[in-house]
Amino acid sequence: ARAFDLGISFFDTAGAYGNGHSEELIGRTFAGRRDRIVIATKAGWRDFREPLDFSPSAVRASVESSLRRLRTDTIDILQLHDPDVGAPELDETFATLGQLRGHGSIRFVGVSVRSPADGTRVLKRFDVDALQVNLNLLDQRAVESGLLDAAAAAGAAVIARTPLCFGF
Repeated sequence: ARAFDLGISFFDTAGAYGNGHSEELIGRTFAGRRDRIVIATKAGWRDFREPLDFSPSAVRASVESSLRRLRTDTIDILQLHDPDVGAPELDETFATLGQLRGHGSIRFVGVSVRSPADGTRVLKRFDVDALQVNLNLLDQRAVESGLLDAAAAAGAAVIARTPLCFGF
């Protein structure tokens, strides 16, 4: 709430953060003023101790759980959380994301990538609205690799991951 009061209106979370607690806090905090913020959340990890799962059923279940915890009827940006961007199964996952967007459960599709190289591969393979990549004063690989320019050319937003370099 204090961040919002200071002008912050973009909140990035995931169902795996605190086993859903982060989403619950955001949902509770912004009940009644949801239209004034942008929420990005992620699918793929249900719990960091379990393997990634981008199957259509897991993605749908993740979206349903996130919607409930966030107390909203739509997720602004749903990101796949660190997928193997070369995995053939992602074609089916992206088809599911298209269906979820068509139903209004999500507005935009993004991928939180492990590296700038993965971001480049995502842009070549899929039509995404957003990429989340490590980007901060110490980690400039997204700039040096040309990923930021490629994202701009593709019309994809870039979300800085670890913008404060883990508090460094």
